[in-house]
Amino acid sequence: MYFGRWLQEFGDVCCYRVMIFGHRVMISGVDDMKRILISQPKKYPKPQGEMKFVRALAGDGLVSAEGARHTRQRKIVSEAFHFEAVKKLYPIFVEETEALVQTWVKVCSADSRDGKPTVLDIGQQMSYVTLDIIGLTAFGFAFNCVKGSTSEVRRAYMDIMPMGGLNLIPVLLKTFPVLSLLPLPAFVRAEQAQATLRNLVRRIVDARVLARHDDDEDDGQPKNDLLNVMLRAGAAAPDSKAKLSNEELANNVRTFLLAGHETTSTALSWTHYLLALNPHVRTKLRQQVREKLKGRAPSFEQLSRNEFPYLMAVCKEVMRLYPPVPLTIRVTTTDDEFGGFKVPRDTILILSPGALGRRPDLWDKPNDFIPERWINPDGSIVQTNEKHPFAWMPFLAGERACIGRGFAEKEYMCLLAVIIQHVDLDIAPECPPIRSKSAVTQYPFPKLLMTAKLVQQPTAAG
Repeated sequence: MYFGRWLQEFGDVCCYRVMIFGHRVMISGVDDMKRILISQPKKYPKPQGEMKFVRALAGDGLVSAEGARHTRQRKIVSEAFHFEAVKKLYPIFVEETEALVQTWVKVCSADSRDGKPTVLDIGQQMSYVTLDIIGLTAFGFAFNCVKGSTSEVRRAYMDIMPMGGLNLIPVLLKTFPVLSLLPLPAFVRAEQAQATLRNLVRRIVDARVLARHDDDEDDGQPKNDLLNVMLRAGAAAPDSKAKLSNEELANNVRTFLLAGHETTSTALSWTHYLLALNPHVRTKLRQQVREKLKGRAPSFEQLSRNEFPYLMAVCKEVMRLYPPVPLTIRVTTTDDEFGGFKVPRDTILILSPGALGRRPDLWDKPNDFIPERWINPDGSIVQTNEKHPFAWMPFLAGERACIGRGFAEKEYMCLLAVIIQHVDLDIAPECPPIRSKSAVTQYPFPKLLMTAKLVQQPTAAG
């Protein structure tokens, strides 16, 4: 990633030009990032020009809201990601993960009988399972990607968010509406995809709100998905102004889909890639989880108690090297100074957790994959970098930190713990050299092709 190279070449502050969009300033100093994200976040809001791109895809939800609107929305949305709320959703993580593994088992078994290796597009497979999970947990919708569904809704979503990034056409159409007058097939398809997803989410939101008013929630069966938790939180709010409107609810559901899908799938893709390059780590990880789980999924309680410290260490090390969202954007509201350089008002600031995770002054052997750096001598997990508490920020920090961190971590560890017990994934001979490419997420490029081989399961005797 070029931000990491710029850090090495130019230091903590680097100014560069982005074609017609003007200059940007990359901030890599950890104390400067702390000031922007934690100490004085209101002084450095997200730039509204760039937030138009987010609104074009997901409406005005939590990611793009600022000021009082952000505070009000976050208070309601945070209830959807509370510990107990995620605990109720965890069985979906397990069920969808096991469905994926069973699909792989069938494919591997059939290929083995035919005497040929099983080759999987891992980016695609991780994208499928995480979309299935976020659809069910966000608003109770079954995309059924792992099962091979080719529904209109699934096609629409994948048109909007192809693996690893986003389709820029909907953004362009929203920013420059006159383009919609051009009868180009790609423009027509993008408009239809946006309308399909937007109408589906709004239809479900309106039905849920009406059902609550009629005291008939899904035929008497309350749902625990994120949408219903937000509805219950709004109903319990003492001030009716605190409730989210139907449009705000729909925007936040679409935000969950966009923010909670490719981020986890990208982290998992990098994990399988790094484990294939470091088979000793893969073996150690498998031994730890199989010792307790015997092929089963970990329970929510086990993950919450950190019963698998090496599993957590692997996840933290992957996200240090390849944070799914490699940068975040802010803007100065006054003339300012960073690293001894004067920075004028209205300057776009680029903060990169990816560059931060590879700083040689914060990490020993920063470019090496060493999960053991996260394990204390007593075997417990290291919580923070001893050189600086904010050296690791894949979820950012402060009042704009990722609100779904607990959800994402449990999903990530559940998927990895189950997959590692059942399947060995190695880089396929036909896989081209992999490099990092950034769009919305930082993902392996080109296709990460891996051979899948079933792992012999332990006997009942152990």
